[in-house]
Amino acid sequence: MVLFSCQNTDEKLIAEYYAGLNQSDFNKVKKVLADTLTVIEGDWIVRYSNNEYYDWFAWDSVFKPDYKIKDFELTDSGMIYTVSKLCKRINFLHGDKLDFKVRATIENNKISSISTERYLNMDFDKWGKNRESLIAWVDKEQPDLSGFMNKQNSDYAMKYLKAIKLYSNSEIKNENGQKEIVDNIELLFPYDTLDNWLTLNISENVILSELGKPDSVGKDTYWGALGTYVQEWKYLDHGISVEMESDTIGQEKNVLMISVFEPCKMKTSNNIGISSSREKIVQAYSDCINKDFSVDNQIVVGSIYGGVIFKLDEDKVTDIFIGAAAE
Repeated sequence: MVLFSCQNTDEKLIAEYYAGLNQSDFNKVKKVLADTLTVIEGDWIVRYSNNEYYDWFAWDSVFKPDYKIKDFELTDSGMIYTVSKLCKRINFLHGDKLDFKVRATIENNKISSISTERYLNMDFDKWGKNRESLIAWVDKEQPDLSGFMNKQNSDYAMKYLKAIKLYSNSEIKNENGQKEIVDNIELLFPYDTLDNWLTLNISENVILSELGKPDSVGKDTYWGALGTYVQEWKYLDHGISVEMESDTIGQEKNVLMISVFEPCKMKTSNNIGISSSREKIVQAYSDCINKDFSVDNQIVVGSIYGGVIFKLDEDKVTDIFIGAAAE
């Protein structure tokens, strides 16, 4: 009976950890971690403080991971379980989800170590060939992105993701079977992040932790195009408005869209904020600006169907929108 109770407690801790990864909610992740987390994979062993682990967490979040866990077994050496993971990085390198066995050690109701024991379906040859092809192409065609695998933080993850999208869409065949270059800006640019934390899909717990209670909360409104309920949260003193989304009324919400305006001091990943100049935007996002949607008082990075929109007045930023402005 005691063993069963311990197993249930440990399963809940582990489930909370992966829920935090899926929701890009580091507060939820941090809550279940020991002060030092040991991560093991083969001969690779790293010990992280919570602050150090945040860099890996932010790196992983950029690729929009989807973790699923099952088959728990409590053993003398820790909790063994199966993880299925799919994200944009894994989809490119492997073409399918990765299944692997993990052993987690729980001490004083905190996760103190996570060890990848073995992969169940990994095609190592395919993974290696795709990785080496990407690196070689980037070094030749996009040298400014070279070294994108050297570190694991959000900045390097953005470079990694950009490299994948540029490489994946660099050539297609036309109707005659000939290869031609494709400049697919919509795929090129991932959603941006403000001050290294405010981005799409993060949970309401992150918003509440960072900003507190909103000044005003709108009515839950059903958006038929999405099939979800959307509610506006306004933080007027911060110059921030977020559209929060949930499947049902009253359910925990995630960020769907972000708008910032005066007096917001937050900056994008490329250091653009309110009052930044048109020139700085062009310098920072030159290869991702969508000329089809950009006009005199508006610069669209990515697309109106997903990206960042900078509103301008006298060539200075007055508003920044992150998300999909059209369906």
